[in-house]
Amino acid sequence: MFTIRIHGKSGQECHRVVKIIGRAAFLSGYYVQDSVVYEPEHIESQVDGFVRIDNKPIVERGFITNPDFVLVLDDDLDYKNTLKDCKDSTLIINTRMAKDKLKRFVKNVFTLDADTLSKEISGKYLPSILLLGAFVKKFNKLSLKLMEKAIDIEIDDRKKENKEALHEGYKKLK
Repeated sequence: MFTIRIHGKSGQECHRVVKIIGRAAFLSGYYVQDSVVYEPEHIESQVDGFVRIDNKPIVERGFITNPDFVLVLDDDLDYKNTLKDCKDSTLIINTRMAKDKLKRFVKNVFTLDADTLSKEISGKYLPSILLLGAFVKKFNKLSLKLMEKAIDIEIDDRKKENKEALHEGYKKLK
């Protein structure tokens, strides 16, 4: 089973990323379980998303500990708590900070300044989709083509911009 956790704040489209990953995995023939947990609503409350992907039916439920991948949409989150059980995970984070600062929490760290990059690409705020492109580059079980199909299904507006951001995130991650 492959497990993914996504962390962000309200308004950062964490739920959208969860749905797109889940849809792309489903289109690829996998069994999928995806869900989102919201803190009590207030400005910038934390949102946590969970995706499980497997070749067989998934019977496990609940919070994912020690996930294979962690996507963090905002580097302003409390790392000590958000990443406390992710030592063996691969982290892809929207940040300008150096990787070394995060290595004490997670062994595999990939950074992308998705905030700045999204404004350069479209003049709009699309960091979640940029990180999704970076995720596809590291998670070789899903393709960009499947993510594009999932975007077509799950997103009602700005499909072209979102697909451009997806490809740009894929290209920019080193």
